Amino acid sequence: MPPSPHCVLRAHTPLGNHYSTNFLNTMSETTMGIKLVIILVAIFLGLCAFAISGGAFIFAALLTRKGVENLAGRKPSGGRAQNEGPLSAHLHDPKIAPVMEAARERWNAALAKGTIERVRVTTRGGLPLTGYVALPAQNPRSPPLAVILIHGYTDRASSTAYLAEEYLARGAAVLAVDCRAHGESGGEVICMGYTDARDIALWCNVLLERFGKDARVALHGISMGGAAAMHFTALKVAAAARGNLAAVIADCGFSSSAKQFLNMAELIVGTHPAQKAVSALIFAGMSVINFAMAGFFLFQNSPERSLKKRVASTEPAAPLLLFHGGNDRLVKTDMLDSLVKAAGGKNVVVEKIDDAPHMGCYFYAPARYMEKVFAAIDG
Repeated sequence: MPPSPHCVLRAHTPLGNHYSTNFLNTMSETTMGIKLVIILVAIFLGLCAFAISGGAFIFAALLTRKGVENLAGRKPSGGRAQNEGPLSAHLHDPKIAPVMEAARERWNAALAKGTIERVRVTTRGGLPLTGYVALPAQNPRSPPLAVILIHGYTDRASSTAYLAEEYLARGAAVLAVDCRAHGESGGEVICMGYTDARDIALWCNVLLERFGKDARVALHGISMGGAAAMHFTALKVAAAARGNLAAVIADCGFSSSAKQFLNMAELIVGTHPAQKAVSALIFAGMSVINFAMAGFFLFQNSPERSLKKRVASTEPAAPLLLFHGGNDRLVKTDMLDSLVKAAGGKNVVVEKIDDAPHMGCYFYAPARYMEKVFAAIDG
């Protein structure tokens, strides 16, 4: 007798259920996997979008001429912000501000009278740059000594007038420069010393043409300008100009723009791990925007790396003098430690002024400061 259909159904139902269950489980696991991938991709794209948008906003605010004008309520071409904050507290220091501003006023008056000469060069990319030449009133050095003064972030040539006066009094000529996107120089993107190092080679040529091939040239940079000066020591295109280099003085220069921006973010945003993570994401976005606008990623801007190249080079190294304030909150003293380690003891002198804030070494110990400067220059 043939089996009843009900018997067949009962015999096959458990096996059918087994296959159906496995199929559904497999489909469920596959679906869950696809959903997980989609979620992870969405998170990744969201983080990228946040990094780029946040980075673009901060880049525009901090690394463009227009952004700095809007943020600080002034132009990078002179004057000081009205509101004191963690990034500008040193500019309100009673030992710094009065001396700097008085020297700036004397400089501007001399420029108006014509005793300071305005000079210009054009970069390979067609960007006009402006510098200012001042000559000693008496007892010029022989052979001639000319010092290139390189200002800090959002400042201009006149902010180094206090140093110009010291050099002029000792018989040295001075060329104070407006960096890119500062003062009367062209450009809209602030390069934090990285591209400015190439511009120094142009200024060296100006001085050698003016004072002769036997002239000695010293570089003296403050903060961002110090970073530019350190980059110059290892720049391939500057090799010829370094043959006349008497000394490189870097005052409160940072070791890495990546570390510097993250340190600044800590002062503004905070030090909680979540806050640090947000700052790191924004910095990554800034770096991408900077590459699109200026041709280099921000992490490439590393004076520490340039000093390592200086050590590795077989080229004779001019004396390197590193100043740093022991009370510098903006460029932390551990950056000085990194620079000293990178310099490897190759013709380098370190001078730390214990109580000085950022940019304050000269103002807290002017006689000691200039003594160390000319010890480096004169050997």
